[in-house]
Amino acid sequence: MKIIKTLHKNEQGSILVLMSFFIVIFCLFMAVFFDAGFLYMQKSRVQKIANVAALSGIQVIDDGVDAVENVIEHIVREHGENLSDENSSITIVININDDEVDVTLSKEISLGLSRLIVNQGSKTIDVNAKAKNGGHGAILIE
Repeated sequence: MKIIKTLHKNEQGSILVLMSFFIVIFCLFMAVFFDAGFLYMQKSRVQKIANVAALSGIQVIDDGVDAVENVIEHIVREHGENLSDENSSITIVININDDEVDVTLSKEISLGLSRLIVNQGSKTIDVNAKAKNGGHGAILIE
């Protein structure tokens, strides 16, 4: 009983244990926040690529489906995405109707340190852009 009273009165170093615990928790939260910011930035970038691809595709819709597909693939390549590699992390789905071009891009993004928390190595981002041929030019409708 005397040992317990002595340990209870002698609290030197207890802040060290608490601070080390809180530093680990803080680092884990920072890892999740950094990855969330990176995912948001990548989704924004892929959305811009889809918007440009849809608007560019609608410009050449009168030249045929092959021309639209070629332009969209060219736009995606020009924005730094490699489509010819079998390990490519981006896929393109193109739907062409009378005067509309619908482009869907899916990209797999590798997670950083937060993969330790969420037990997942990557996250797939899906974005969509739809352009319509208006009277005086292309209009982005989605």
